[in-house]
Amino acid sequence: MEAAMSKIRKRLYEIIFEADTRAGRLFDEALLFVILVSVFLVMLESVGVIRLKYQHLF
Repeated sequence: MEAAMSKIRKRLYEIIFEADTRAGRLFDEALLFVILVSVFLVMLESVGVIRLKYQHLF
């Protein structure tokens, strides 16, 4: 069990902190996409008319 957890931790470390792997690059791109969507939604929410019309989505 301990060895399996160690392998999982090592793999997650590689994905998150090493961008030179395919999985690491995909993680970075997905994280960037989520951040950009979040910023875009905050910008939309700051517009009064849009916030009132779509507040159930925000």
